[in-house]
Amino acid sequence: MPQADKSDHDTLSHGKSEYEGKHFHFENPEERAQILREAFDYRGDVTLSFTDGSTIEGFVHNVNQAANTVTLFAKLSKRESENKEVSLDQITGLSFSGEDTAFGKSWDDWVTKSEAQRAREADRLRSQSIERGEL
Repeated sequence: MPQADKSDHDTLSHGKSEYEGKHFHFENPEERAQILREAFDYRGDVTLSFTDGSTIEGFVHNVNQAANTVTLFAKLSKRESENKEVSLDQITGLSFSGEDTAFGKSWDDWVTKSEAQRAREADRLRSQSIERGEL
Protein backbone atom coordinates (compact mmCIF):
# COMPACT_ATOMS: atom_id res chain seq x y z
CA MET A 1 0.00 0.00 0.00
CA PRO A 2 1.58 3.33 -0.99
CA GLN A 3 2.56 5.69 1.80
CA ALA A 4 0.13 8.41 0.66
CA ASP A 5 -2.75 5.93 0.91
CA LYS A 6 -1.71 4.80 4.40
CA SER A 7 -1.90 8.33 5.77
CA ASP A 8 -5.50 8.64 4.57
CA HIS A 9 -6.81 6.00 7.03
CA ASP A 10 -9.36 7.12 9.60
CA THR A 11 -7.82 8.16 12.89
CA LEU A 12 -8.67 7.72 16.52
CA SER A 13 -8.04 10.42 19.09
CA HIS A 14 -4.44 11.29 20.01
CA GLY A 15 -3.16 10.77 16.45
CA LYS A 16 -3.26 6.98 16.40
CA SER A 17 -3.90 4.87 13.34
CA GLU A 18 -7.27 3.15 13.16
CA TYR A 19 -5.80 -0.20 14.29
CA GLU A 20 -3.31 0.84 16.97
CA GLY A 21 -4.34 -0.70 20.30
CA LYS A 22 -7.13 -2.85 18.82
CA HIS A 23 -7.55 -6.55 19.66
CA PHE A 24 -9.13 -9.23 17.47
CA HIS A 25 -10.20 -12.79 18.27
CA PHE A 26 -10.76 -14.66 15.04
CA GLU A 27 -14.13 -16.30 14.46
CA ASN A 28 -13.31 -17.70 11.00
CA PRO A 29 -10.45 -18.04 8.49
CA GLU A 30 -11.71 -15.15 6.35
CA GLU A 31 -11.59 -12.73 9.29
CA ARG A 32 -8.11 -13.98 10.19
CA ALA A 33 -6.92 -13.47 6.60
CA GLN A 34 -8.31 -9.91 6.51
CA ILE A 35 -6.76 -8.86 9.83
CA LEU A 36 -3.42 -10.45 8.92
CA ARG A 37 -3.40 -8.42 5.68
CA GLU A 38 -3.92 -5.30 7.82
CA ALA A 39 -1.13 -6.45 10.17
CA PHE A 40 1.18 -6.81 7.16
CA ASP A 41 0.43 -3.18 6.15
CA TYR A 42 0.79 -1.94 9.75
CA ARG A 43 4.15 -0.28 10.55
CA GLY A 44 4.35 -1.41 14.14
CA ASP A 45 4.48 -4.55 16.25
CA VAL A 46 1.57 -6.89 16.72
CA THR A 47 0.99 -9.65 19.25
CA LEU A 48 -0.25 -12.98 17.92
CA SER A 49 -2.21 -15.36 20.19
CA PHE A 50 -2.11 -19.11 19.58
CA THR A 51 -4.31 -22.14 20.24
CA ASP A 52 -1.97 -23.31 23.04
CA GLY A 53 -2.39 -19.97 24.89
CA SER A 54 1.06 -18.64 24.01
CA THR A 55 1.75 -15.27 22.37
CA ILE A 56 4.47 -13.79 20.17
CA GLU A 57 5.11 -10.08 19.70
CA GLY A 58 6.81 -8.85 16.57
CA PHE A 59 6.65 -7.17 13.18
CA VAL A 60 4.77 -9.05 10.44
CA HIS A 61 6.73 -8.98 7.19
CA ASN A 62 5.08 -11.78 5.19
CA VAL A 63 1.68 -13.43 5.03
CA ASN A 64 1.59 -16.42 2.70
CA GLN A 65 -1.98 -17.70 2.39
CA ALA A 66 -0.94 -20.39 -0.11
CA ALA A 67 1.63 -21.85 2.32
CA ASN A 68 -0.69 -21.15 5.28
CA THR A 69 2.04 -19.23 7.14
CA VAL A 70 2.87 -15.81 8.52
CA THR A 71 6.46 -14.68 9.01
CA LEU A 72 7.46 -12.05 11.53
CA PHE A 73 10.46 -10.56 13.25
CA ALA A 74 9.67 -11.91 16.72
CA LYS A 75 10.96 -9.75 19.58
CA LEU A 76 13.49 -11.44 21.83
CA SER A 77 14.39 -8.22 23.68
CA LYS A 78 14.26 -4.48 23.04
CA ARG A 79 17.15 -4.73 20.57
CA GLU A 80 16.97 -8.32 19.34
CA SER A 81 14.55 -10.22 17.17
CA GLU A 82 14.46 -13.45 15.21
CA ASN A 83 12.76 -14.38 11.98
CA LYS A 84 9.92 -16.74 12.87
CA GLU A 85 7.39 -18.50 10.66
CA VAL A 86 4.12 -19.72 12.19
CA SER A 87 1.13 -21.63 10.87
CA LEU A 88 -2.03 -19.59 10.27
CA ASP A 89 -4.13 -22.45 11.70
CA GLN A 90 -2.52 -21.94 15.12
CA ILE A 91 -3.33 -18.21 15.32
CA THR A 92 -6.47 -17.41 17.31
CA GLY A 93 -6.09 -13.67 17.80
CA LEU A 94 -4.10 -10.57 17.05
CA SER A 95 -3.46 -7.32 18.90
CA PHE A 96 -2.01 -4.22 17.28
CA SER A 97 0.22 -3.79 20.32
CA GLY A 98 2.97 -1.52 19.03
CA GLU A 99 2.86 2.09 17.91
CA ASP A 100 2.38 2.58 14.18
CA THR A 101 5.70 4.40 13.83
CA ALA A 102 5.01 5.84 10.39
CA PHE A 103 1.42 6.99 10.98
CA GLY A 104 0.85 10.54 9.76
CA LYS A 105 4.24 10.80 8.10
CA SER A 106 3.26 11.47 4.54
CA TRP A 107 5.14 13.08 1.66
CA ASP A 108 3.03 16.24 1.98
CA ASP A 109 3.98 16.57 5.66
CA TRP A 110 7.66 16.21 4.77
CA VAL A 111 7.44 18.83 2.01
CA THR A 112 5.67 21.29 4.32
CA LYS A 113 8.27 20.77 7.05
CA SER A 114 11.15 21.14 4.60
CA GLU A 115 9.74 24.35 3.13
CA ALA A 116 9.36 25.81 6.62
CA GLN A 117 12.96 24.87 7.48
CA ARG A 118 14.25 26.48 4.27
CA ALA A 119 12.25 29.66 4.96
CA ARG A 120 13.69 29.89 8.50
CA GLU A 121 17.21 29.40 7.16
CA ALA A 122 16.68 32.09 4.50
CA ASP A 123 15.41 34.51 7.19
CA ARG A 124 18.42 33.75 9.38
CA LEU A 125 20.86 34.34 6.53
CA ARG A 126 19.08 37.56 5.52
CA SER A 127 19.26 38.84 9.11
CA GLN A 128 22.98 38.06 9.29
CA SER A 129 23.56 39.89 5.98
CA ILE A 130 21.67 42.93 7.28
CA GLU A 131 23.73 42.94 10.50
CA ARG A 132 26.96 42.86 8.47
CA GLY A 133 25.66 45.70 6.30
CA GLU A 134 25.58 43.64 3.14
CA LEU A 135 21.89 44.33 2.48
